[in-house]
Amino acid sequence: MQLFEHYQQLLEKYEQKIKQKCYPSVDEIADCLNISTRYTKMLLKQMNEVKWISWLPQRGRGKKSTLILNLSKNDILVEQALQKLKKGDFTEAVKIIKQLPSGEYPNLLEELQRHLGIQEEKVLDDSKDIFRYAFYQSIISLDPALILSRHEAHIAEHIYDTLVIYNEEHKSIVPHLAHQWTVDREGINWIFHLRKGVLFHHGRELDAKDVFHTMNRLKNLPERENKQTITDLVKDIIVINKRAVQFVLKEPNHLFLHYLTLLHTAIIPIEVINHSKERFGKYPIGTGPYKITQNDDTMVVLNNHPVYFKGRTFLDQIEMINLPELYPRDSNIQYHLHFKNKHHEQWETLTRIEEGACYLTFNEKKHSLISCKETRDILINALNTKEMERYYQEIGAVPAHSFIPNRSKILQKKVEYSEKSNSVEKIINIHKESIHIYATEIRKGVNYEKEARWIKKRWEQLGMEVYVHIISHYELAKPSVLQNADVIVTGLALSPNQILALSLCYQTETFFISNILSPKNSNYLKIQLDNLKTNIDFIAQFDILYGIEDWLKKNKIIKFLYHRYHHVDVKLNSRIKGIELTSNGRVGYKELWIK
Repeated sequence: MQLFEHYQQLLEKYEQKIKQKCYPSVDEIADCLNISTRYTKMLLKQMNEVKWISWLPQRGRGKKSTLILNLSKNDILVEQALQKLKKGDFTEAVKIIKQLPSGEYPNLLEELQRHLGIQEEKVLDDSKDIFRYAFYQSIISLDPALILSRHEAHIAEHIYDTLVIYNEEHKSIVPHLAHQWTVDREGINWIFHLRKGVLFHHGRELDAKDVFHTMNRLKNLPERENKQTITDLVKDIIVINKRAVQFVLKEPNHLFLHYLTLLHTAIIPIEVINHSKERFGKYPIGTGPYKITQNDDTMVVLNNHPVYFKGRTFLDQIEMINLPELYPRDSNIQYHLHFKNKHHEQWETLTRIEEGACYLTFNEKKHSLISCKETRDILINALNTKEMERYYQEIGAVPAHSFIPNRSKILQKKVEYSEKSNSVEKIINIHKESIHIYATEIRKGVNYEKEARWIKKRWEQLGMEVYVHIISHYELAKPSVLQNADVIVTGLALSPNQILALSLCYQTETFFISNILSPKNSNYLKIQLDNLKTNIDFIAQFDILYGIEDWLKKNKIIKFLYHRYHHVDVKLNSRIKGIELTSNGRVGYKELWIK
């Protein structure tokens, strides 16, 4: 039994005597610890030397020794955690830290932070490169078809592969698991040829049947936003041979390749899921550059997949420690690649503006105050103030006028903000209805409540009666619930494949555009999206999508609010190379290496 455990036994016996004198005999302490008197004296000496106790032994009949317990239960847990950290046992250290009150032991958290970031650890005659960081949220599932959060998506992108991928630099679709493909002139029959020798993490080679079963599985999932994006397009899937598979579409669609870049279409070994769906969500199997080796309440660990078909990654291991204390929810800094000592080192911050935006939409289907376009225009103008601009600066964001930040930057030059909004009396005098704002929530505590309440404050200053409701975006998408909303405040993070991302945005009900339009406007949107599917030209596709965006703004259906930034701190002259922020706002693992 370790010294820690013996001290905890003393705590149980003398819990009310911490920092107070008590007078037990050595024999009484030996009985408490269930050990010999001789061993008890040795333990008391050790505890006294490390100042866990103050022990003043007295010899002679009638004389009492004095014992003072210096450490509380939490204090001894801190000591245990520090010992575990020194030994490199992070799993056990985190388990102990989770038992402590949040934020009350900054020295312990500071010591843990020293072990975060890129670490180079010696293993025999070699070294092991580890990227270790803290994150604040639990992982619900790493099944690619069930991914909810951006953090889950970021991890999953390193575990799985899709048939093709989107090249952000060249803005084109390039081969991946499929090394080649063909399509007929109509855009209905697509044949994909798979690479040889691609291995899943459990050692089996990927083949065309895996593609077939992966896509068929999507048809049988519960109704979710991802389900419709691929299966609704496909009429049939045919396995031609071991390394060739054909997709027959229901109608011509030149965006089909774009759909196959989506994470939920990542190819998986169906036999593993059939064995245990629950385990697959926790310990998934893919073909990607990293594989999951630990996934529990303390941490998630990814290990290098040494036979990855695109070559071994530079980092050997990724460790994500689930500690909210080290990753505050309101922080703009996602994580540091080093322990940050502001007094002795110079730092630079890498930033990436997030594609997509926070925005609000007006529910045209609800017959209420906001049914009138003029009313919506006045409400929108009430938000175009200097106060709004200052609010965005406070939260580290910039005003949005589009889903695309570069487009917002151009449009920003044409915007003028006023200190106050005008003409709201027109609404107040005519209408006596209240406005119900519904702010969407991804999971508990991660929502657009602050934004909704800021809007509520602005409109209440104009004399209006405004109510805010916080609700899951899946729940709000139900027609029976959505019919109660006047205004929806939500957000969208676009993938680098902007053509597909915007196309899905305008079709997917959980983004609250397609399902809040009047029948006339809904029909117009459908015509534009049909034109998009049949158009092969890249520039023309963007023209259609930007045209939809401008049309939504012109009709006062959407009001863009802001774009946010992602940040990461890096030491100047750092040995860490290959640092890039992904579209998820995280550092990509694939290119990280230590010089």
